[in-house]
Amino acid sequence: MLNIQWQEQELPIRRLIVRLGHERSFDNFVEQLAVRHHLAVAEETVVPQSGDFWLGTHPRTGWADSDPNSIAWSSIVELPLAGC
Repeated sequence: MLNIQWQEQELPIRRLIVRLGHERSFDNFVEQLAVRHHLAVAEETVVPQSGDFWLGTHPRTGWADSDPNSIAWSSIVELPLAGC
């Protein structure tokens, strides 16, 4: 698990959500980050849940029953700010 500061509070991250097939360096970064912090990795077709960090994508089918305040995200242009 990885804790980040999100909306002025600490948010535990358990899963990285990505659209694979960006640049190879991005895919490698996500893989290394997941291994280092024992995080699951899923593609953008999953149902959002608390503890997700959506990297460069968003839940295209909506938030379902999840609390959007317990989920972090960054757009593709913000990935450098997110440490990617």
